[in-house]
Amino acid sequence: MPSKKELRTAHRGRTKLVARGLERLRRAKLMELDGLTDLIAAAFRTDGEGDISHHSGSRERYYISVRELARRIPYSEKTIRNLMSTGELVVGLHYFKRSGRVMFSWSAMHEWIERQQPPAPISGGIPLVRNRKGGRQS
Repeated sequence: MPSKKELRTAHRGRTKLVARGLERLRRAKLMELDGLTDLIAAAFRTDGEGDISHHSGSRERYYISVRELARRIPYSEKTIRNLMSTGELVVGLHYFKRSGRVMFSWSAMHEWIERQQPPAPISGGIPLVRNRKGGRQS
């Protein structure tokens, strides 16, 4: 039967061996990750606005959630939902509903943001006052 000292030495040897193996595995995984990153970068390019498009130059249509839209533009999720309910954002143009989920077309939202203009002043230049329910008083 091996002595305690021999067991400790054997245990340390196995521990070092396992540590070296894990380090090699970590390095291999990092190299694999670098390779995948290069592959993705070669397949896609970013146009500077966070949009990903294929190398062919055609802009790919893609959809984002309310939460993702709120991260990209300076509106909260609640404000975006209010714009949907007031009709400012149009179903079928700016967003789509599938199985109860709302998906925004980023290209349509990008155009909507760029065409936004301040509201034209009402006759006389005096803005209307809002009532408690959020509507305008006439």
